[in-house]
Parts: sequence; structure tokens; C-alpha cells
Amino acid sequence: MINRKEKIQTMFGWVSDFKLNLYYKISSILHAPTMLYYKIRNYNIWFRIPSNRTDVLWALSKPLTITYITKKDGYCPTCHARAVEHGEADKDDHFQFMHADYYDNYERSIFSTDLKYSHTACECEDLIFEPLENYYSSGGEEGNPLFTQDCAQWDIDREKGWHHNPLKCHQKQLLPRDWRRS
Repeated sequence: MINRKEKIQTMFGWVSDFKLNLYYKISSILHAPTMLYYKIRNYNIWFRIPSNRTDVLWALSKPLTITYITKKDGYCPTCHARAVEHGEADKDDHFQFMHADYYDNYERSIFSTDLKYSHTACECEDLIFEPLENYYSSGGEEGNPLFTQDCAQWDIDREKGWHHNPLKCHQKQLLPRDWRRS
């Protein structure tokens, strides 16, 4: 025998289905313009000049600027410091550690030909994949398959200069320990 509560639920069960369908219709109506915005915001034109290893990038999010990214090989200070620490290399032996990739970023307006230096992004593939290689070689007991090291990627601003210890170079930008009390 069906009690009164179950009878009411079976009579008005269509209300919950209607609410669910209405929710899906409204969310799809709101989702479509949002996705259109993301397609416009993330639209890029990119091409490579292979002769000098330069990428040219124009983004619709910054329509009046063109970005040039030039790849160079460079010196990896972290690998050199580790080798010196373990006694595998001399302090003056820099040439064997020229395996890092340096990406110089320049920007210019579409109305001028003057390039303005932005920054240099650097990465060392040996340091990026070292935790994964340690993970595979140790059978999963050491290293990490998902995350890399903090020292594997770094940025340089040549106009401000670069120092092996960035805390010494940018001491003025750091907040004092008791900055909340003052």
C-alpha cells in the first residue's frame, strides 16, 4: 500500500525533473557567452623564424604589441654550484654547464620598430626532469613524478642585473619582519 507521502512524491516528481532541466538550460545559456569571451581573449597568432631561433607572437588580449622570444643556450648556475659542492668541477669550469635555455623576451608596438627588452626566462632541462628520473630509477621511493624543483626555472632582468643570491640583490624590495606592526 502506498502511503500519502509517496503518493505526493510520485504525483509531483516532474517538478524536480523540471527544476533540473531548467538549471541545465540556464547554465548553458550563461556558459556560451563566457566561452566566446575566452576564445577571443586567448586568440594568438604565432610563427617561428628558424634562422635566428625567434618566435613572434601577437595576442588579441594585447592587440597593439608584438612579442619576440629568442632562444639562446646559456650557463646553468645551479648545476655548476652543485658540481663544485660535490667536488666534480672547478669553480672556473663554466663551459661544461652551458646547457640551460635562455628565452629573451622583447616587446614592440605595432607602430614602431624599436624593441623593448622585457625579461629573460631561463630553464634547465636537467633540473626539470631530475625528480622524475630519480623516481623512475629508485622504483618510486625517491623523487617525484608530478613536480619539479624550484631551481629549475628562473627569470633574469638584465637591466636590474643578476646575482647568484637574489635576496642580496633585491634586499630593498623585501618587507621587514614586523611590517604589520608599523
